[in-house]
Amino acid sequence: VPGEAVAELNATYGVPPELLQTLSAEENFTFDWHGYRKAMDQHAIDSGAGQRELFQTGPLETLKEALHETPFLGYDDTESTAVVKGIISGEGGKGEDDGQLLSHLHRPADTLVRLVLNHTPFYGESGGQVGDIGVIANDDFEFVVTDTQKHAALTVHHGKLVRGEITEGAECVAKVDIPHRDALARAHSATHILHHALHQNVGRHAEQQGSKVEADRLRFDFTNPKAIPDETLVQIEKDVLTLIDDEQPISWNIVPLAEARATGAMMLFGEKYPDPCRMVSMGDFSHELCGGTHLTNTSQVKSFEVVVEESVSTGTRRIEALTGARAEEHRSETRHLLDKVADTLKCDAAHALAATVQLMEEVRRLKKEIAAGKSGVHTDKYKFQGEGPVADVQDYNSVRSSVREITRRLNVAISDVVDRLKALLADRDRLVKELKAATAGGKLSADDLISSHEQVGDTCMIVAETPGANPNVMRGWIDQIRKKMDSPTAVLLAAVQGEKVLLVGGLSRELVERGLKAGDWVGAAARAVGGGGGGRPDMAQAGGKDPSQLPAALEAARESMRQQLTV
Repeated sequence: VPGEAVAELNATYGVPPELLQTLSAEENFTFDWHGYRKAMDQHAIDSGAGQRELFQTGPLETLKEALHETPFLGYDDTESTAVVKGIISGEGGKGEDDGQLLSHLHRPADTLVRLVLNHTPFYGESGGQVGDIGVIANDDFEFVVTDTQKHAALTVHHGKLVRGEITEGAECVAKVDIPHRDALARAHSATHILHHALHQNVGRHAEQQGSKVEADRLRFDFTNPKAIPDETLVQIEKDVLTLIDDEQPISWNIVPLAEARATGAMMLFGEKYPDPCRMVSMGDFSHELCGGTHLTNTSQVKSFEVVVEESVSTGTRRIEALTGARAEEHRSETRHLLDKVADTLKCDAAHALAATVQLMEEVRRLKKEIAAGKSGVHTDKYKFQGEGPVADVQDYNSVRSSVREITRRLNVAISDVVDRLKALLADRDRLVKELKAATAGGKLSADDLISSHEQVGDTCMIVAETPGANPNVMRGWIDQIRKKMDSPTAVLLAAVQGEKVLLVGGLSRELVERGLKAGDWVGAAARAVGGGGGGRPDMAQAGGKDPSQLPAALEAARESMRQQLTV
């Protein structure tokens, strides 16, 4: 339906565009809202009057005008008969009220659609709890609900039509996925228990700042100025598990807001609550105003495992935890990971953390030795020396503490620990080979090179071949020589690596200030061995392809620097 025509009917006869949209949808016509708004804007300009938007104009707003709300049956029932009141095309992403109202739908299964019922057992995402999933069906159609959202007081079921044809007004059965609902209830009830445990162990200032409840996973943000120590986290977890084992009853009642306040029920600061309100109670230890779905006994949480404690922003911390089967699976995976670390590092699980620390320290030490050109004692393959902290593998908290410290040390996600260790082992083997090659010609040092220098005026000139040295070692020697010498220095070092020649040269600050350039000096020597290169005025690197010409190239470099220093 063209927007210009609708605008003319509205401006001339006052016909509401929503009415025409509904009539259009019944005939499976699209409705040109963009053209309508554009035409109305032009009408406002032509008439010399501004236009006011008196109402929103999407399909959900149209349904809201007629239905007002979707009564929620899900506190008591997970299955109910219902009537299809609205069929809306499109996904409606990010809460957008887009798409078209349809009288019926018969489309491929990959088409995203939204349904509105006269009432529903499906919980729409709110209060941090994600929406239910499930199925809405009758003999004529089957609609798979992949998410449930709220639009004001309406509950909107998002999903796909996988069978048949949906018709507005059709009677159907709405069935919530019970295992998914139970997993949400476990996580939501555990969130309330966690809130209580935080108050007991951290303080009453640890107030909720946000939360998200997913299937057997929860995220809880709370006020606290610093990180919670590991031992406190362990105690918080123990307190939660104790309350789970105590089999405390969980109940909810609709009570006057004043009565809820009198019981000390927790309320979020700045949040507006209805009066009367829904209060969820757990034994005598927790009373909170909450609209989410919950268990009937704390024992139904089954298990609880803190997996993350981190900063969200200044003064706000976040805990992420698992419940039910996911918590048990995580415990098993944590133990298995420690075994995999031990297997990777060829040690027992009790020493996995110590072996990780030793490997990291050895890699750092190797890099320093290569830079300094001095080699320590290293085996060809990594071997744990048997020193360091020992975990009690029979105690899960000790196992978990070791795994957490390993991930902190490696600075990787828990899923990347083994790959990171394998990469470190490969780095270590490569560095050992590099160090052996660099020191293959003997224990050469910066002092040895200084002893072979030639004095040219006030300058210490060193031009030498350093067998087996790599660029890092050469640069390290040059830096050491410049620091050790009080006089200006010019250093050019060379090494043959296979069929290639490597050259590194450096000049002290005094020579650079006189206009000399290391890049020019090294570049000339490189050309003599069939190569090229350059760099900064104080440090340069080059390479060549003809090792047989290296002696002549070094002599030419000496003569070139003598001439530059005696000008």
